[in-house]
Amino acid sequence: ILHQLANLMRRKFGGKLNISSKAFAMDCRKKLSTEITDFRQHIRELKMERKVLYPRLCEPVVTDVLPALRQQHQDLFIYTSELVEAIRQHSPLQDQGAIDEVISFLDACAELLHFGDLSILDIPFLCMDVLGPLMAPDNFPCHLIGKQDGKVKKADILYAIQQFQSLCKKSFSVHIDTIIRLLESFELTFLVEGTDDTYMFPSHLPFKKVADMWKRDDRNKVYVGRRVKCSSETSLISPGAFSLFQCRACVRLHRQAQLWRNGIIIIRAKTVRTEVQCLVIMTIPLGAVDIVCHSGVGCEKECKALLEDVMTLWLNVIEEHSPGTEYVRDSIPEQETYE
Repeated sequence: ILHQLANLMRRKFGGKLNISSKAFAMDCRKKLSTEITDFRQHIRELKMERKVLYPRLCEPVVTDVLPALRQQHQDLFIYTSELVEAIRQHSPLQDQGAIDEVISFLDACAELLHFGDLSILDIPFLCMDVLGPLMAPDNFPCHLIGKQDGKVKKADILYAIQQFQSLCKKSFSVHIDTIIRLLESFELTFLVEGTDDTYMFPSHLPFKKVADMWKRDDRNKVYVGRRVKCSSETSLISPGAFSLFQCRACVRLHRQAQLWRNGIIIIRAKTVRTEVQCLVIMTIPLGAVDIVCHSGVGCEKECKALLEDVMTLWLNVIEEHSPGTEYVRDSIPEQETYE
């Protein structure tokens, strides 16, 4: 079946995609299996066959400097100053401005990850050995433990990484504060307000029914809503986009927003007695998102302003994390919004 599917894809997209002639069936929970090892080796072979044309200034850095540094450093992070010095010693580049441009270009090409005063030279290592156990579901051998409604202690984040190290028999220094900064910059987590060691991971929240989370307030008379959905029934928004949106909404709009895996309630207070609430729900699978705001009489302006802020936030997430997805924006009928 896999070969038939590959042949079909090759016939339809062969002119635009470089499709491998091999097919692999793998259990992604078994990271040390023969199948996954063979697949990784095949990816390396394909990468060696594919000739990437880099600008002349970048070529010695990619072919000489980065491979040498990867062999020398078993750690996840390297100081950017050390990377700059290695580039000066082993390439014609000497000017700081030119070196900064090369590092920025290679960061955009995913040859390395530039993170402030630190750089990561092995991105697959970062994704599989560090982020992998932190984002893995509970049925994986290594995953975050001690989750309470998506909230995780810093100590549990460190334990998950060390557990994976032990299982895979790998050793590298764990700079836990730097890793958390990295998770926050990727919008995978954020610090829970009022704590200094507890982090929220929206992707680990349970799914819930909207009726269990959203209680209609008959005192509110103003209801406005918008629906953002894929223009094609066969299209889907990137699955991780909604949890990224939840992180961004909590950090920028409301730290104490009510969260569950497929929804979020954002509250913006107008006065001590009056508040505007915004409910955002994703459909399963993620083909559409409904945004509904409601408030009491006299808060129409604030209600529409919150709707626009949330809508803009969600559209920005789609553009950044699900590029190429075509979508349409519709108004939700008043009665449906009220219900």
